[in-house]
Amino acid sequence: MIQPHVPLHAREDDAPEAVVVHTADAAHIEGAKRLADANREVFSFLTRAAFEEAWRERALLVALMEGRVVGFVRYHHRRRDTHTTLYDICVDEPLRGRGVGSRMFHCLKDECRTLGRTVIGLKCPAGARANAFYVRQGFSLVATLPGKGRPLSL
Repeated sequence: MIQPHVPLHAREDDAPEAVVVHTADAAHIEGAKRLADANREVFSFLTRAAFEEAWRERALLVALMEGRVVGFVRYHHRRRDTHTTLYDICVDEPLRGRGVGSRMFHCLKDECRTLGRTVIGLKCPAGARANAFYVRQGFSLVATLPGKGRPLSL
């Protein structure tokens, strides 16, 4: 289980001190779903069942501020190898650009290291704003594949 995370390098993390990140519990599912619904232009439609499955697999991190979900990361540790797939990362609009996403991603990286995971992979629509965030987190473009509506960066 991930404990509340406060990074050691404050210059890399401008998130408000009141924001804590930890493994979600059942009570956080509704808040994460609400945040996803508020960002449908990015996530299309994430079902409650997707959040419940991630919670059961202990693969859902939440950023909380004063008890309210202000961010989430949904991921999957593959069983066949040491890869982790990052499905979604979302931060409440007023807190974007303030280090909340970075704080959540650092928690995911810490968990992956602890579990002996060697790769975190993701797919993101080519040209999406999120690609710049992923580059800042250390990701590099491996390939571009055709997607349903537009190409996907790997």
